Amino acid sequence: LEPYRVELLNRLGMEWNPKHGPGPEKWALKYEMLKSYSQEFGNCNVPKTYHISLHHFTKSCRRQYNVRRRFGLDKDPPPNNKLSNERIQLLEAIGMDWRELHEAIPWEEHYQDLCRYKEQFGHAHVRWRDPERLVLANWAVGMRNKYMDRVNGKHSVITDEQIEKMEQIGFAWNTGGTLKYNRDVLRDTEIEENNENGRKDNDIAAAVETEEQHPQDAGEQHQSLKEEQQVAEEADFYVDHDMVVRF
Repeated sequence: LEPYRVELLNRLGMEWNPKHGPGPEKWALKYEMLKSYSQEFGNCNVPKTYHISLHHFTKSCRRQYNVRRRFGLDKDPPPNNKLSNERIQLLEAIGMDWRELHEAIPWEEHYQDLCRYKEQFGHAHVRWRDPERLVLANWAVGMRNKYMDRVNGKHSVITDEQIEKMEQIGFAWNTGGTLKYNRDVLRDTEIEENNENGRKDNDIAAAVETEEQHPQDAGEQHQSLKEEQQVAEEADFYVDHDMVVRF
């Protein structure tokens, strides 16, 4: 590498020792990736299955932060530590949790994740090893194992309060095996869809019955319902295409 190129790279803040972490441009790129992840998932705990390079970036930041904390955050970082106070502030602004990944996440945090899952999907049956929710899926399996240990008289750290809270949201302790469990999840989803379709069919049947009994009134109601449906469909179209709806 020619000397003038070395000089140009030095002016850009090139870090020549790979053990000292990424240079400014590479760090900024990884930071933007982590920021996008945090906005989508609400945390900075990137699993390997999602993005291995970004996972190692967050792991490196945590390690450097904990080294700085031992020396004192009010002091300048050691020569081989590139996590400046400015970078610490940037990471904390997007919700960086400085605990090492092997530190246990509180039970309540997992439980709240499960509650949010139920709000989104209508049930608490997290698909086994769901690639998009691997942490939550593994935690659910662990909770079942702890519950079964307790049922079988073995030592278990699960409490009565935790069992009650899980059962209140419909958590299943016995899944009957991976394949059956995944089929049950699909079945519950289909049942909910069928129930919704059944409610729509009942509304249509009631409208037909009304029309047979009161043709004139039913005709006016049918026209009104048709106009309301058309307005709803147009509104959905505008929402799907990020357009402003004006009536």
